[in-house]
Amino acid sequence: MSSEFFDVLNCQEAKNSHMELLKQLEGAFLRIAEYLITRESITFDEVMTLLCKDGIRGELNHDNNNYISALYLILCIVSWQTMLFKPRRIDHMHFEIHNEQGGYRGDAYMCLKIGVASCTRMPLSELLMGFGVLLPSKNLCLSDDEASREAFR
Repeated sequence: MSSEFFDVLNCQEAKNSHMELLKQLEGAFLRIAEYLITRESITFDEVMTLLCKDGIRGELNHDNNNYISALYLILCIVSWQTMLFKPRRIDHMHFEIHNEQGGYRGDAYMCLKIGVASCTRMPLSELLMGFGVLLPSKNLCLSDDEASREAFR
């Protein structure tokens, strides 16, 4: 990970203190999980405001590179928590979901590319629902073998 990824964290010690960076990253990880669980709907901007209130990160302007790095940090943490996607920063205006299948999409024609300006107002639940629709239901058993079907229940 690049150092700018961590620049958004409110580290009190020297920039090269890896333990401080990891501690701050862990704090952000746990706080974001708490925000997602305790709030019915929350946007990226609201997450960043709450992280600032909780002292996890400092104040950011909407125009600077740290703001985009903070958005990317939130996308990465949500992807690690849900294990549904792997975000990738394309440029200073766009994020996309990393294609891990070498271009093969099978029957799926969806390619998710998010503009930075639009994702700040997007509830995280809307982003995640796009992946949830693609997941099989929890009671889905695709095996034709009767013993496997019985064991699945």
